[in-house]
Amino acid sequence: FALGFNISGPQKATLLIRGIGPGLAQFGLAGALTTPRLEVNQDATLIAANEGWDKAGNAAEIASAAAAVGAFALAPEAPDTAVLLSLDPGTYTVMIQGLNGASGDVLAEIYDISRNSTRLTNLSTLAKITAEGEFLVPGIVVAGTSPRTLVVRAVGPGLTDFGITDGYLGDPRISILNRSGQTVATNNNWAQGGATGGALALNAAFPAVGAFPLKATNSDAALVNALAPGSYTLQAGAAVLPVANPNAPQPPVNPVVPSQIGSVLVEVYELN
Repeated sequence: FALGFNISGPQKATLLIRGIGPGLAQFGLAGALTTPRLEVNQDATLIAANEGWDKAGNAAEIASAAAAVGAFALAPEAPDTAVLLSLDPGTYTVMIQGLNGASGDVLAEIYDISRNSTRLTNLSTLAKITAEGEFLVPGIVVAGTSPRTLVVRAVGPGLTDFGITDGYLGDPRISILNRSGQTVATNNNWAQGGATGGALALNAAFPAVGAFPLKATNSDAALVNALAPGSYTLQAGAAVLPVANPNAPQPPVNPVVPSQIGSVLVEVYELN
């Protein structure tokens, strides 16, 4: 499991990063990863690694930082993973894997502990939708007292530009839900005028936040939206296929149905 993030600003940022498997059992998740390993990398350089959060030399500080940001506590001696790091501005990758070939569900978390003028300005994750109707469900929290304008994307066909030519989600859809479960914004096919802000606003926003361009002919999803402080859930999955009307004239050739399963890249960028 890979999670990317970017730190922007003039100062170091102190981040709490966690990879949780066994700790998910308290929420009724039976298929959680039993033995995770967490690694933080910058390019090809390993910055930090952990197997068992309370085996870290700063375990007390990790527990205190988790409590300060409202993260649920991890059980002593549990093999869940966590690191507390002071990092320079830049781009980093978090890798979480199962030891000895173990597999299962895992929760990756990044919290900004320092909350200074340096902030997390990008979060991204590449994951695979393995069943029709399934969603990738990242969560984000907007801190402070003012709204933040975010660019949110779900990229499937656009992954072909990076060598993923098969096994990608054919027609992704992205939605933002607030804490009450209400849909704040949603998009399917970013260039067809349905995105919040429209295609012109998105084309201007992509280079401003350092996001790679999307082709207008691809059915990737994207939106730009101002979010008030609070907790939000993203839902990335396949767009709902239209129901065929048996009474309508049928095309001479059946259209290609976009893949309902495959890899999808979910990205969140802070615009301002």
